[in-house]
Amino acid sequence: MSKRAIALTSVITVVTALAAGAYLWVQATYVLPAASCGLWAMPGQLPGTPVAAQCSVAAARTCAAAGVRVHWQGVESGTDDVYVIHADGTPGRCQVTAYSQVRSLGPPGEVKAAACQASVTGAGVAISCPPVPTTLMIRTGPSR
Repeated sequence: MSKRAIALTSVITVVTALAAGAYLWVQATYVLPAASCGLWAMPGQLPGTPVAAQCSVAAARTCAAAGVRVHWQGVESGTDDVYVIHADGTPGRCQVTAYSQVRSLGPPGEVKAAACQASVTGAGVAISCPPVPTTLMIRTGPSR
């Protein structure tokens, strides 16, 4: 193989590796994970998937891998959260990772992740994400 062919092959390899690395970085930084249970509807917000609540509660009861998306709409921006239940843990008290991304008129913001805990209650599943004392309650029945 000539020196020119080796140099050309090396350049193509480096460019391909850089493109693949850039793609993976963008995916990890700016793309939320998929939500296998679909979109859970917040009161007064976008309509959700009818089975999203049942799917996430069933996953939390057995600590099966699943995710649910929640959209919080503000006046000038919105936030998309994906809560991913991990497949290990104590049934009824599962580990969850919350991925959050702010969306406004410009490009989407960076995806942030936080460790959370899911607890199954009679009304649904409560997802708590310390250190900020925030709890999301996904109800399987009518809101109270």
